[in-house]
Amino acid sequence: MNSAVADAQRIRKEDVVIGGFTLVRDKQRYTKPQVKEVLPHWISSPVTCSSDLSKGIRVKKSALLEKFLVKNLRSMGIKRLFPVQSTVIPYILDFYAGRAPLFFGHPRDICISAPTGSGKTLAYALPIVQLLNSSSVHVIRAVVILPVRDLAKQAEETFKRLIASTSLRVVLLAGEGSFASEQQEIYFNAEGHISPPDVVVCTPGRLVDHVYNTPGFCLEHVRFLIIDEADRVITEEKQDWYNVFEGALYGAMHLSSSKDLAIQDLVRSHPLPTIDSQCTMASCTLQKILLSATLTHDPGPLKRFRLNFPRLFLATSLFEDVSSQTCLAPSDEPSKVTTEEDRIVNKYTLRFDAYPLPDHRNVKPPISVGGASTGGVGVFSIPSGLKEFVVEITDHHKPPFLAYLVRKLGHEKVLCFTNSRESTKRLAFLMSKFNGLQARALYAGLPLPKRSRILKEFGSGGVQLLICTDAVSRGIDIDSVSCVVSYELPTSTKTYVHRIGRTARAGKTGVTYTLLLHNQVRHFKMRLRFVGMGKVKNFPFHASKLRPYEQDYQNALSELKKSFQVSCALPSPYLHLRHFQYRLVLVYAGLLTRNYRTSKVGGAAASDLNE
Repeated sequence: MNSAVADAQRIRKEDVVIGGFTLVRDKQRYTKPQVKEVLPHWISSPVTCSSDLSKGIRVKKSALLEKFLVKNLRSMGIKRLFPVQSTVIPYILDFYAGRAPLFFGHPRDICISAPTGSGKTLAYALPIVQLLNSSSVHVIRAVVILPVRDLAKQAEETFKRLIASTSLRVVLLAGEGSFASEQQEIYFNAEGHISPPDVVVCTPGRLVDHVYNTPGFCLEHVRFLIIDEADRVITEEKQDWYNVFEGALYGAMHLSSSKDLAIQDLVRSHPLPTIDSQCTMASCTLQKILLSATLTHDPGPLKRFRLNFPRLFLATSLFEDVSSQTCLAPSDEPSKVTTEEDRIVNKYTLRFDAYPLPDHRNVKPPISVGGASTGGVGVFSIPSGLKEFVVEITDHHKPPFLAYLVRKLGHEKVLCFTNSRESTKRLAFLMSKFNGLQARALYAGLPLPKRSRILKEFGSGGVQLLICTDAVSRGIDIDSVSCVVSYELPTSTKTYVHRIGRTARAGKTGVTYTLLLHNQVRHFKMRLRFVGMGKVKNFPFHASKLRPYEQDYQNALSELKKSFQVSCALPSPYLHLRHFQYRLVLVYAGLLTRNYRTSKVGGAAASDLNE
């Protein structure tokens, strides 16, 4: 009976042909199962540390750093290690002191995602300087890659201050000087003796140039590769620099010519999944360290770096202080050192001299292990002392609002970002015509001496308003920036994170204002909530507060008009074009709406020309 009922139900569900026509029965609807993204374990379970910079440990209480580093830090005015530093530094040093397990004969690679201004540079510079100082052989052992020249110069200055009173040498290869002068710095030290540098700080393109064109530029003994602002370096991929670096790293053209037996014993090899490599340390290890405030959560782009069992360190505001934890995950607990022989380093295992550390550390870094609740790297890191505001405003009121920030709210150093170089130059010219307001433009096309002079004037307080492009939004450390303004809608959430990271650095407080049109506010807040940044607030503001600055604004527009007429003088047949260009200037200044269009010159929208 049951089979007959089942057959009848099956027939009712099947299609039948009647008179040459197919009668389609009711079809059961089904939904396609959603494929869930499965991130690698090292991304989904990071080692977390607090983004609150007040929770670090004091430098003088640290048992990890040698005395010369403590002295140099004191001369730099640094009295406290920030959480990301007190977490990463012991993790790096443990591998070279025999207290952490190796993976295929190499130390684990490290990825760090922490807010701008949280001390990422010192997190890798301190342990590297300490380890390199224990070696008596001077060859290039650390390469630091940064995307732009300004960041490279900043990192080089940090290294130089840390290596004071040591024999270590650091060289900057970023195009600041001529190529020939950089070659001289590679070959000779300050006394004129032949001495290779210990640390090379460079941009990707300049590194490739020296690999191909500088004889004797040997990278075969490099022990550390640091990629700062890694997401930008990955995106740009200048001159296929990483493959060129690996070719120089694992090459043999310079090794046979070396007369130093200690160097000849170093045989470079990739980490291989063999029993022998798991039991012994490689003759010459390489550890990669990647850093960024917006490190990608997509493991695909990171594959090209061939990371060896990477470990992710994530600074988050969701952190809870767990003082009983150590800086290593439970699965990564270091092996205990029981005998004196275990501390002795032979020529086949470790090239850095072992240094004694207490078996029981008095101060433990404020971190917790795991990161399921933090959302992994997909959640961008921002400073904890930062207040974020959205200002709903028209284009016409944007320039007076900048004057309002300086004169009324008392912000002495305002960093204002635009989306294009042309907008930067025009806005800086306009704001400089406001009575009693000093404004300058900063963008990538400026010569380096002029950029340095402008930054110096801004840092000393001679310039109150610095208008710049996003070339300045990454890593540049400008002292005491109290306020950051996004004059236009940021092109991406990542761009916004790097912009606001120019203030509230090193544990200080700061405020940011994003100037948006009415129809941009909702979209902007949705984008921030999507990545877990929902604390941005509306700034209580009314246009009537800008009336005291209206006359200055009109005078500035008149000056802008005169300047533009002089610079854009055209023959009479092109007067209509000159008039159109002047209208565009007013659009840039915010006097006209962005809906203005013309059919005389290609039918282009004025807002499109702002890109």
